[in-house]
Amino acid sequence: LPKPFAPALLRARIRASLENKLLRDRERAMIEELRIAKERNEALLLSILPKAVVERINEGAGMVADHIPEATIVFADIVNFTPFSGTLPPSEVVGVLNRIFSAFDRLVEQYGAEKIKTIGDGYMVAVGLPEPREDHAEVAARLSLAMLDSLADIRDEIGAPIQLRIGIHTGPAVAGVIGERKFAYDIWGTTV
Repeated sequence: LPKPFAPALLRARIRASLENKLLRDRERAMIEELRIAKERNEALLLSILPKAVVERINEGAGMVADHIPEATIVFADIVNFTPFSGTLPPSEVVGVLNRIFSAFDRLVEQYGAEKIKTIGDGYMVAVGLPEPREDHAEVAARLSLAMLDSLADIRDEIGAPIQLRIGIHTGPAVAGVIGERKFAYDIWGTTV
């Protein structure tokens, strides 16, 4: 302000400066909230879909369906789960499945495989997609053995007579995301 200054003009300038600072602080806080929300959304999306697929969807791809020359598919199924589940309340059945499938999820992460889905008491995993890898069959076999060991530990802890049946098959497949809502990464073909 030029001197001599008018007190009313000084107060107006100070008030305007404080309002500008308040608005800038609010803007920074909102930008930070948006950044955190974006990171949360990205993490959620990555827990549902493989990273390569998320990147393609973010780039605007509508349908993602890739031909995979060779991958290995693992199906794990709890033997006689239906009669076993009839002996427990539904909430305990879900608790047992959650415990088993959470252990399998950790193994899938550890072995670098891709969980495809659970269907009732079935658990489906693929190795060698969406990113190809030479050792997919070996990794699938090692993962399967680890799943059997994990189930044995859980069976001993909960005292339930449950066993695991595992099927493994290697060959070509098509993998991706189709549809417009409730995306799910899936695989199709005779290998499955």
